[in-house]
Amino acid sequence: MSGWWRGTRLVIGRELLVGFGRKSYRITLAILALGGLAVAVLPRVLSSDSKPSYTVAGVGNAPSGFDGALDAVAEALEIKVLIERAGDRDAAEAAVVDGSADAALAWPPGADRGQDHEPPTLLQDTSTAPELVAALSNAAVVSSTTQRLAALGVAPEDAARVLAAPPRTELVATPASTGQAGVGYAVVLVLYLFILLAGNQVAQGVAVEKTNRIAESLLATVRASQLLAGKVVGIGLLAVTGLLATGAPVVVSLLAGGDVDVPDGAVFQIVAGLGWFVLGFALYACAYAALGALVDRQEEIAGAVMPLTFALVGTFFLAVQAQESPESALAVVTSLVPATAPMVMPMRTAVGAASAVEIVVSVLGVMVAAALLVRIGGSVYRRAMIRTGRRLKLREMLRG
Repeated sequence: MSGWWRGTRLVIGRELLVGFGRKSYRITLAILALGGLAVAVLPRVLSSDSKPSYTVAGVGNAPSGFDGALDAVAEALEIKVLIERAGDRDAAEAAVVDGSADAALAWPPGADRGQDHEPPTLLQDTSTAPELVAALSNAAVVSSTTQRLAALGVAPEDAARVLAAPPRTELVATPASTGQAGVGYAVVLVLYLFILLAGNQVAQGVAVEKTNRIAESLLATVRASQLLAGKVVGIGLLAVTGLLATGAPVVVSLLAGGDVDVPDGAVFQIVAGLGWFVLGFALYACAYAALGALVDRQEEIAGAVMPLTFALVGTFFLAVQAQESPESALAVVTSLVPATAPMVMPMRTAVGAASAVEIVVSVLGVMVAAALLVRIGGSVYRRAMIRTGRRLKLREMLRG
């Protein structure tokens, strides 16, 4: 066994040297790192002033405490409100109609003196934001009431105790519908893309070595199983390097920022996603290698691996369906079937729908299936690599 691993390590080292030696691969790593950095940094840069800002046309004299009340309510609602004076109500209404103002507030005469008067009129259209309407209405009520109480001899500090503070707003939602589900979707999407890309790289590498007769020279030194395992592991390590190049800038930037609300369990999901990538890649890579060995010309690779590519695409859509209905029979079954589990189970785990028993069964099933596929794929690979002259059929290789 030590001799087998020694030969396999030689092939792995060869794949890594060839991979890192390619200029195109180094450029790809740089692009992935810059892309990951952009994903983390650009939203923060573009949303440096995340509070929405609204313009209100004001008519008449507001009570003395209106501006302060409006600022307090706007801060609670996380918005900014700018009051611009309008000559009269018609001008204010025109500003709302033409879009130069988001709303208008017209105060009746005497409002600033606490006299008994009609309430102010809020002019809006169908596009006026509800939070702006709430802020103006609340501030108008608070300031008018405070002014009237002051006119009746109530001290301002007593009036503040009488008036209730505006309610605080908090967004509440279950993890299945917000952060954790989003992390799960991102993990599954990355798994899908990298397994698809790395699998095609395996098929491409096998086909190139066969058509260029490089494999014949390599098989004179190492066994077919060593060549297959070394190629799969080597390309897998290159793919993992790409994953780290993409994810590391994102993680570092988010942690350095310190102002990002990371969903509970996000780190576990990412680590588990890396484990599922290893299992899923081991499952599919040997199949890609076997299909790549069947071709006699490099132009035939796309057609040879197309069925497996379609299967991966279908698996991704099953994972998306599992996010929407994680308890459905389809989601449960596909999370346990080895061919679809590497993408469906991480999604069900992310939304908290998978039990510990289901996760263990799924992992063991994928490991057993991967071991069987390594054996079958190695047999097909060994027979196909030494046969040239025409495109071979998988049925022929399985029958020997």
